[in-house]
Formats: sequence, C-alpha cells, structure tokens
Amino acid sequence: MIPPSWSSVQDWMRIVAQEVNQRISGYPFPPFSAAPGDPEAGLTYYDTTLNKVRTWDGSAWQNHW
Repeated sequence: MIPPSWSSVQDWMRIVAQEVNQRISGYPFPPFSAAPGDPEAGLTYYDTTLNKVRTWDGSAWQNHW
C-alpha cells in the first residue's frame, strides 16, 4: 500500500490502522461518532469524530494520545 501524495503521516497511520483492524478478528475498539452515554469505568472506544481512542476512567473520558 502506497500513501497518497495528499496524506499526512497522521492520516496515513489512521488509514493503515483501519486496514489492519479490518483484517484481524475482534476489532479491539468499537467505533462511535460520540461518547457512549452512561459508561462503566474502563469502557474504551474509537471516536470517529475526534479520531482518538478514548477510555472512561469513571469520571471523565481520557484520550489515549
């Protein structure tokens, strides 16, 4: 896979990560466009709006990067 000339490193890493995740079983983080309501501590998801993996720590959403 060759990165398109218009892509940034961050865009390219996201594209590659999506391709890899589609090829492995048990996608590790369910994708949502907004934070799930009433989460339990430890719930982790991929925010498709923010392009970040986020985890609920029991009182706030924490970004993984």
